Amino acid sequence: MDRNDRPESIGIGGRDASEYAVDEAHALINPVGHNLGFPRGWCPQVGPQVFHIIRASKISVFLLDCKQSFRDSETTSIKDIYNYATMLNADIKHIDLGGLQFRCGGSKEYVDWVETLFDIKKDTKLDTSWRKLGSNATAQFIFEIVDTPHDLDNVLSLLFEKGSSVRLISSYSVPWKTKDKNDIHKLPPHQQDFVINYVHKSEKKTWVRPWNYAPKEDYTMFIQAVNGSEMSKNPLAEVGCPYVVRGFDFDYLGVLWLNDLVWREDKWVIQFDNIHETALRIAIAEAKRGNTEKLEMKIKLAYRILLTRALRGIYIYIHDPETKAHIESLLNDNK
Repeated sequence: MDRNDRPESIGIGGRDASEYAVDEAHALINPVGHNLGFPRGWCPQVGPQVFHIIRASKISVFLLDCKQSFRDSETTSIKDIYNYATMLNADIKHIDLGGLQFRCGGSKEYVDWVETLFDIKKDTKLDTSWRKLGSNATAQFIFEIVDTPHDLDNVLSLLFEKGSSVRLISSYSVPWKTKDKNDIHKLPPHQQDFVINYVHKSEKKTWVRPWNYAPKEDYTMFIQAVNGSEMSKNPLAEVGCPYVVRGFDFDYLGVLWLNDLVWREDKWVIQFDNIHETALRIAIAEAKRGNTEKLEMKIKLAYRILLTRALRGIYIYIHDPETKAHIESLLNDNK
């Protein structure tokens, strides 16, 4: 990978104030050179967040992976950190962690496969030697496609009973109808966020679930459920989004791949009506004017996050038949 695309650790010193550490530093806001409007939680007239962190700190440590940056306001690059550190006469130490992988069974090969799948990484073979199968039992990582959302519930429930941590996650392909609701688990099916209708063995079925409950935007309840909550009783009671799981790890994850990003003939296609991430307004507006490249890459980066949060394995439900057939063909071609 190009250096700017690798997970990085950059330490900056030389000022005389406190120490400051920033994890997920790729989410920092830099309004310079970007038409961001008024990003939530930061006044653009103040300037780049990185500049102020370095200016106010004796030692600053930035941990970032630029391929986890997918929201409109997440515009800070490694080059930005270098530029503002130089402007403030700070000493710079750059530590490259690009060759290391602690998620996904430690399989850098799997992460390469995901990035190649979405054209994030170019000119790399779609090798699946990382995939654990009966014929490849010593491989590092499980990746299985299931037929129905209920299959996700079944396989993950069994893993949870055996002591593994599990969660359900999805991209922003359905609106957050339950955002301002209380007692979301008591809402009728038609008021839930995920209402997936499908036919299995000639029988019509419906699978329903809410997005992660986040009162006062406290997303930690999905990660570490409080005693007595629905998530403490059943870790599959809600579906997490890319934002809430970014930076966290679970043994096994169930991914709901719905219809925001689909495969058509020989390329990936974004479907505007199925994109509901409010932090992508700028990219969506540009795409509707004809420039779809930025939005398509942001959706792909969101899927990269979803598919690389598990430590041991991913189970995935793909709603669109053509997309499912494409992924299955890639796995079968490389057995």
